[in-house]
Amino acid sequence: MPACLAFGVALWRISAPSFSGDEAASLSAARRSLPGLWHMLGSTDAVHGAYYLLLWAVVRLAGTGEFAARLPSALAVGAAAAGITAIGRRLASRRTGLAAGVAFGVFPGTSRYAQEARSYAIVMALAVLASYLLIRAVRQGPARRPWLAAYCLALTALGWANLMAMLIIPAHAVTLAGIRVRARRISASGLRQAAVTAAPQEDPALCVDGWPAVMRWLAAAGAAVAGVSPLVLAAWRQRYGTARFLDLTTPATLTHVPGRLTESLPVLAGAAVISAAGLVIGRPAVTRLAALCLPWLLIPPAILLGTGAVWPVFDARYIVFCAPALALLTGAGLGTIAARTGTARGAAVLATGLALLTAIGLPAQLSMRAPGGHQQNARVIAHVLTARHRPRDAVLYYPPWWRLFASAYPAGFAGLCDVALAQSPVRAGNFTGVLLPLTRQRANLAATSRVWLVGEGRLKPDPALAGGGWHAVQVWHGGLAYLVLYLRSGQERSRAGGTGGVTAGCRA
Repeated sequence: MPACLAFGVALWRISAPSFSGDEAASLSAARRSLPGLWHMLGSTDAVHGAYYLLLWAVVRLAGTGEFAARLPSALAVGAAAAGITAIGRRLASRRTGLAAGVAFGVFPGTSRYAQEARSYAIVMALAVLASYLLIRAVRQGPARRPWLAAYCLALTALGWANLMAMLIIPAHAVTLAGIRVRARRISASGLRQAAVTAAPQEDPALCVDGWPAVMRWLAAAGAAVAGVSPLVLAAWRQRYGTARFLDLTTPATLTHVPGRLTESLPVLAGAAVISAAGLVIGRPAVTRLAALCLPWLLIPPAILLGTGAVWPVFDARYIVFCAPALALLTGAGLGTIAARTGTARGAAVLATGLALLTAIGLPAQLSMRAPGGHQQNARVIAHVLTARHRPRDAVLYYPPWWRLFASAYPAGFAGLCDVALAQSPVRAGNFTGVLLPLTRQRANLAATSRVWLVGEGRLKPDPALAGGGWHAVQVWHGGLAYLVLYLRSGQERSRAGGTGGVTAGCRA
């Protein structure tokens, strides 16, 4: 049921938000031929290569519309909700698993990444899978071996989906250390056998058989790291191409961390209060889940932020794979509170808590389903261009990165002359192409009297327009994106080169 709920919420108005710039990058990669995609990954964005290959197959089967491109992410959050429910049931109770899976499904952040043609929802699902396999793999007996092999494969897939998600490995190390310390305390007090006999279904991780189990886990984690090492090398070679999108850790960046977990500070506050209540009450189920979830929730962000203090590696989206841990703690808190109220009222308490989380997250849910809910509304820019552009109109993108909008909605940009482009992104094996020198761009502009400028953030005139007599006559905004129409007077146009044809440097 939680899986169906999460998938259903993800499908709710999934096509309403416009593609964002990041999604346009995914589509730019997926629209290329397979050799063209491989050529691109050799020079840039290899860290997303596995996702681009998946999307490449999807768009050839289902098309490049919003629904088709985002469907893998929607399916991934359904799978993640199922895994969260399974973890909650195994370490705590059926009620806790149900509450955790539903809480994850109604988190606004779940919908945000379920409705995005990027890899982050898949990363969440793989992190949940790896964590579930961990608690199955560390039990005693020969039956653990298939689970350990599956855990290794899940970690490898997680790393190929997003390198930063490999930070779950130190979190799992802390989980194992905590389990081992707890098991030794139980054994020392002479209560271990009694605990296992009284509740054999509770925590199979309590049966970790000392250092041999730890060494087996180290071998599995080491094999996963080795399996991801080719991607690490490729990412290191391409680090200068992606560094401009990453930040150092500053007080400003720290403010983005909490909100990324749920994409709603009121929901985050409610989940934190419920989780804290469960931890204070301190039932064994909450203790077991805390051993897995607290390291998962806290250690990856701490490592990322600490590294970001000296090297620009921080992006708040890199911690979204920790959101399932918060959902599990929330489910444990709700389950514990419901259990304290008795069997008759427990279901009502559980339903009320989940309904409150849903209600306080509804404004964020509605906001992110608006046309500009993903920050940039490239769709409205494409619509304006379709309705208003004329033959021989030129287009400029400043900075050049926003040439990606044309990959999201190519029909809107069809027929425009890209006067700055010397080589297309496909031929160049990147997202921006190879640009002409400013003198050549200005020479190309001499053949037109109308230029469309596409950008994002604060309005910045393209340097190619400087000194040409261009003036902005109208501005359209699509979220953080903007579109500006520039005109030039006939006298200034004549001095600039008359009405001859566009030069060979132009790319449509």
